[in-house]
Amino acid sequence: MSDQLMIALLCSASTSQFAT
Repeated sequence: MSDQLMIALLCSASTSQFAT
């Protein structure tokens, strides 16, 4: 469960950085 949540957060952060 924790792994999936962390991955989702990482993906979100990655997309945010790329968008910027």
